[in-house]
Amino acid sequence: MIVSRAMPAPARGNAKWDRHAPTSLPHFPAATTLTEQVRQIVQCGGTMYAVGSFTTIKKGSTIYTRSNIFSFSATAPCFVVMPRPAHHQG
Repeated sequence: MIVSRAMPAPARGNAKWDRHAPTSLPHFPAATTLTEQVRQIVQCGGTMYAVGSFTTIKKGSTIYTRSNIFSFSATAPCFVVMPRPAHHQG
């Protein structure tokens, strides 16, 4: 699954999705033994927050360890924001 800013749905008919998003966007690594998914993405100011079920995010050649939440800048080149956002389970 690719994690990026919202994309408009293709028009019905002959429109096709491009399954190969630019590697400059935060995304899941191609090879993983887990089912990783983003359940919600929201923007707060200049930062995007993504939550779901995942442990790693990749941007370019860098892999970031995360625990079901990560944030990145809302504008290109979409830097992964450090430090990790705090979260609570339960």
